[in-house]
Amino acid sequence: MESKNLKKSIDKRISLIDRDVFLWLEEEKKKDAIGICEKKFHADYIVENLYKYSVGDELTFNNIRYIIEQIGKTCYKEECDLFKIEKKPCRLIKGVAFAKEK
Repeated sequence: MESKNLKKSIDKRISLIDRDVFLWLEEEKKKDAIGICEKKFHADYIVENLYKYSVGDELTFNNIRYIIEQIGKTCYKEECDLFKIEKKPCRLIKGVAFAKEK
């Protein structure tokens, strides 16, 4: 599993982003109109093929074991410029996950 630490987690809960979604997000940030979550979301780790994992699966980063608690996130389409323009949710809603130290 390929991973890259992007920031330290204060509360032992970490955020994960699929590698392809991370690359998409980096390109989206270069555009004028980006979504609200694209501005706010920051991943702790980039994970190759995150879609292969499920709630309850375990991952290890820096010798610390984590268990996935949530896959995906809420879309705030009422507040999102990207949704208003494209009329569809961004890739973050399915391309991220959250895990807690086991």
